[in-house]
Amino acid sequence: MMPTTTMERPKVGVGGILARPDGRVLLAQRGREPNLGRWAFPGGSVKFQESLADALVREFWEETHLNISSPILAWVAEIKDNHRIHFVVLDYVVESTDYDIRAGSDVDDLAWVGPEEWFNLNLADGMAACLNDVGVRHLIGWEA
Repeated sequence: MMPTTTMERPKVGVGGILARPDGRVLLAQRGREPNLGRWAFPGGSVKFQESLADALVREFWEETHLNISSPILAWVAEIKDNHRIHFVVLDYVVESTDYDIRAGSDVDDLAWVGPEEWFNLNLADGMAACLNDVGVRHLIGWEA
């Protein structure tokens, strides 16, 4: 179910693109709207007066219980739906020294996916374009 109220201005969100050394990327199955049940990078909304970097670290921890570092902006998505929602999501390639994931808030499941299997998932809005982008694929090691 989509939100029933109209947003007055865009909401800003952040997502973290974490790839393991074997090239698999972490995706989270969303546990609430928008995109309930669909797969996206771990992340969420930026709070008022919170920096993008702080929001990314906080949201990633809340959803995966992993600490991340070294964010590099990789993709910007603008998601609009029938004039009811408007999100601007900044996705960052991130690093971690730990890959032992545990689903946290707002997440129903977590999965490591490779370049040959992500397209079989029910992806959140904007995810397919991001994962098809040559620049993003290069940053995560899916392209030479």
